[in-house]
Order: sequence, then C-alpha cells, then structure tokens
Amino acid sequence: MYATSASEMKWHTVHLQSVQLSDDDGSRQTPLDPAVMQSQVDWANKAFESASIRFVWNPKKDIAQMRSTKLNRMETDEKYTWKKLVADAASVAAKYPNRLLLLHRYGTGKDPAGDSFSGGDLLFVASCGSNGWGDRYWNLAHEISHNLSLPHPHGGPEFANVAAAEKYFIENGKDPKIFDGDGLDDTPAFPAIPSTYWDDGHNTITVCGVDFTIPRGNVPSYTFAHDQKKNGAPLSPMQIRRMRWMLDLREKARMQLPTNKGIQGAQEAESLSVLKIKDCEVTNQDMSGYNNPLWSGYAQAFVGSKIGSSVEWKISVDESERFELVFGFTHAPDFGIVRVYIDGKRVGKDFDCWGPEVLVSGPVKVGSRFLFKGDHKLKLEVVGKNPDSKGTSFGLDCLSLKKTA
Repeated sequence: MYATSASEMKWHTVHLQSVQLSDDDGSRQTPLDPAVMQSQVDWANKAFESASIRFVWNPKKDIAQMRSTKLNRMETDEKYTWKKLVADAASVAAKYPNRLLLLHRYGTGKDPAGDSFSGGDLLFVASCGSNGWGDRYWNLAHEISHNLSLPHPHGGPEFANVAAAEKYFIENGKDPKIFDGDGLDDTPAFPAIPSTYWDDGHNTITVCGVDFTIPRGNVPSYTFAHDQKKNGAPLSPMQIRRMRWMLDLREKARMQLPTNKGIQGAQEAESLSVLKIKDCEVTNQDMSGYNNPLWSGYAQAFVGSKIGSSVEWKISVDESERFELVFGFTHAPDFGIVRVYIDGKRVGKDFDCWGPEVLVSGPVKVGSRFLFKGDHKLKLEVVGKNPDSKGTSFGLDCLSLKKTA
C-alpha cells in the first residue's frame, strides 16, 4: 500500500513563506537573520530527504513584514483567545496559497520569545526567527514536522531527573507506554529528561532497571547531539507515511486545510433520518471546539462501529435525474474504510477515513447514480481499516446530490 523507499516516492516540494512580525506601531520586530534561517532550511532538506520532501526558501523574495500586535504576541498573551489567534493566522496563510507560512513572532516579554510551535491542525509554524532556539540547527525542521502531524516521540511530562521519571513510572504501574508520545510502533518510547536532550555521551536512559532508547536526531524529538555525526535516522517509516499523507491533503487545498463548508447543496448528516443501524451507534457530535472548525454546520454524525457495521439514512430527491454524490467526511486516527450504497447498490470506490489528525476531507466525489423522484436509502458500511488506524469508527459531516448529465 505504501512506498518503502525515497526512490519509490514522488517528491513533494514545499515553498516556505516567512512573515516577520512587529506590533501595530512597528515596535518589537522579531529578529530574523536570513543566514540563520537559510542554514535551518538547508538542514531541514537533509532531514526530510528520506521522505522525498524538499523545502524552498529565498530570503530575497520570501520574507514579508507585517504589523500585528495580536499575532506578534501569539501564545503568550491571555488577552486574545486561542481560537481567534488561530483564525487570524489562518487568514494570513490564505494570502500565501501553495506555501507553508512561518510566522516569526516576538512574544510579550522584554526580550524576543525563545521558543517555537506548530501542529497538524494549524496553518502556520510560529517561529522565534533567529533568536533563542534559532541557533539550534534542527529547530525549523522540528516545527515543520509538527505541522505535518508528527507528535513528540517522548510521552508524559518533562522530568527534572531520572529519579522523578522513576517515581512517575512506578505510579503508573511501570508501564513503558506512559513514555510513548506518538503511538507509533517504530519510534522508541522514552522519558523526557532535558539534561539528556543534547548529551552526546549516551543513547539510553535506565528507569527502574528498564532501558529506554534515546532516538538521537529524530526530527520531532528534542534529542539532538551537538555532534551531528552521532545522530541516528531523522525519520521512521511510519513518521514518513504520516507526513506524506498530510502533505497530500494539504497540497490538494493549496497548502491550506480542506473544508467541508460551502459544498453546494449540502445536507447535514446529523439531520438525516436514520432508518437502520447494524452493530454500531450513531450520535451527533459538535465539532466547533477544534482549532479549525471546517465542518459544515460545525457538527457531524459520528458512527462508533466495527468492520461489518453499517448505517442507513433516508435521502430524498425532487425529480428523477442522474445525481453525482459528493460527501464531506472526517479523517481521524481511529477511523475505518467505508463503502457507499444507494438502495442496496454499491456506488464508487471505498473511502479511507483514517488520518493522523481530526480533519475534514473536503468534498469527495464518490460516484453518480440515476435516482427516481422520492425517497432512497443511503448506506455506509465499514469494510476495513488502514494499517495505521487505531480503530474502525467514521464520521459523516454532510452529503450533496448534484444533478449531472
């Protein structure tokens, strides 16, 4: 199902766009040294080479200035709600289609912020520019990996020392999984102890007699050796699959996030009449709490199910015509593969609802079918799951029946 080496994968080229922020009056501009940024872009290209992903950034063309006290103080200012900040940042990203936005912000303190952050449901990387973490060669690659849906491989809180990690380990039944931050089988679980992050001297941490491997050089971790020659593989195969899936989704939306809003003639799935269910539960789920609530009607029909489960809904058409079926699905880490039927007859190809983040699919054209005027039965059946999925549920946001020739 998946390509296994860089030579088998098509290359993704990601254009980066820097926006150097200052406050509304032009003060507190974030330091941005093009040479430091270029060195981080260069290292990111080395780190992502095994995933066949390359980054393009031209300091002469790809740095813009913007005055916005709100965004310049992002994350550290309680004056603004997080959702409002995310929405404002998304509006900036929309000005740069087909690019990944880097927002270089100052923070709220006297000195520029020293940290950066991002996530798979965000349309930007919040960067400290060339200040603070800017001297760490891996910083940009690390945050881009988060933007492409890679969590930290380490789990639990940060521990001051091994003794604190051992206490936490014992309190949680000595279950090694408590140190697993990403749930991926091919990245090692390990406790987060800052004193070990840049320690070139050893690659294991022993907690209560259990040895945990430190994944030196793994991009979304903090465990980089000062001597880069001591770093291991920057990405695992499962990490690569997650990132490439995310890039495929983002590129279809011009590096924005897809949306189910605005699907022509959309009928909300949570409002449809359920005719029959088999081995599952159907509930209406409010989706407005997510960072980017791009669901039509801000809700979906959530189906908790297993392979072989199915739901039938009633749909109606006002005249006898051939209709194209367009669906708005939801992607999630524990979702399965669904098959569509109209009046008992299969329509189109199966749709894989798995995704590393909870995100909408955007409009999915399933197929077309001639329908007579009146009521019909729409059935969705779970027929399998992606190897990376943790479950077989699914979410249907909306559907549209569009007349076609």
